[in-house]
Amino acid sequence: MNNLLFSANLALRQVRLLGGGIVLTLVVSISQVVAAPSALARSEGCDLVKNTAARHFCLAGKSEFYKGNYGLAQTLLKQALASSPREGVIRVQLARVFIQFNDTALAERELQRAQRDGAPPLETLPVLFYVMIQNGKETSILTKFSEPPPVAVGPLAAEILKGRAMAFEALGLRDEAVASIDRSLSLHPTVSSLLFRATLAGKMGDAALSNKMVDQAYSLARDDVTAMSRKLRQLEAKNDIRGAMSLADRMIKLYPVNSDPWEVKIRVLMKQKEDAKAAALVESYLGRRPGSYFGQFYKAVLLSRAKKKKEAGYVVQLIPTNFVQRHPQYALTMSDISRESHHDDSQILMAGIAGDPDNIDLRLRYAELIAAQDNLHPVQSAYAAIQILTRAESTNDPRVKKLLAQLRARVR
Repeated sequence: MNNLLFSANLALRQVRLLGGGIVLTLVVSISQVVAAPSALARSEGCDLVKNTAARHFCLAGKSEFYKGNYGLAQTLLKQALASSPREGVIRVQLARVFIQFNDTALAERELQRAQRDGAPPLETLPVLFYVMIQNGKETSILTKFSEPPPVAVGPLAAEILKGRAMAFEALGLRDEAVASIDRSLSLHPTVSSLLFRATLAGKMGDAALSNKMVDQAYSLARDDVTAMSRKLRQLEAKNDIRGAMSLADRMIKLYPVNSDPWEVKIRVLMKQKEDAKAAALVESYLGRRPGSYFGQFYKAVLLSRAKKKKEAGYVVQLIPTNFVQRHPQYALTMSDISRESHHDDSQILMAGIAGDPDNIDLRLRYAELIAAQDNLHPVQSAYAAIQILTRAESTNDPRVKKLLAQLRARVR
């Protein structure tokens, strides 16, 4: 507890941001699929490059990108730009690489330059909307990309409506997000718009509609990486083990460094208590992607299950918080492992909440942690914890109500 990284004033400022209705950032994980589908999926951009040498380097860079060789992809794409500096579509591809390096600020600058250099809007906008939300510029999306008029038709209008829907959702305006994405789908359904609608339906408790949207997206593009990922998770959730494992194997052949099929196979093996096989699969994946944080996460989980708490905690401490922000579904498990090994989990919880502001379990755990701090006055710690829970109060969760009642009694 003494290792918490904030003073009283800093803690209060941070929890106001986390709890006071302000969304710090909406970080996309594959389970949320807010912006990633078309934005990060295979693109025909390199085929649009006019310069022959630049096109060659661009295609080679894109090939290395999908092998997970991001450093080499960056080198090749920069060579493409050296051959033809004003080819905007190359900059779109380069922006995708910067996203993998978690440098969304640089990715946004490349995309702005791509727009000035004439990259087609349908190449640029899906990625631009993604990084703008990553960079906390949801309001800018709504300002710069006004709602298309009622007579608007076609894929560009649909893409703008989808971008606005993403911004609305990031700002907590769920009804506006639904209206905007539904209109987008009526104009031009895409894998990304269908999966975004599936995500919204899931958050609203409409599992039937969510599954329907996932099925439609998968039918639309059966080899699309994100459609496959969502279908894979759907099969896993339905406990269709044979279907999930079959699709995972097919996906690994198409996208060998994508973590999703490996994760599903690992989880299935763990459910079947085949931890030795799961551990071997983790090592196999890490052999392809050394240093992968997905691999490190599951390595920690398996170490914890093997009662090697200290080793598991050490592995978790090496996983950066920006990974947790992008993949908040891992935060609670990482918190558990950290506590088992007597490590501080405050930064993990904060990152998880930043990535998934509506996650009640994360807010409850973080609020309890803050309320118990011994380096804050009891009233200050209670107030800070109340701020964390404010966003969750409207859910009527009995756990939230109980803790809020206790904290407010302390403040009186």
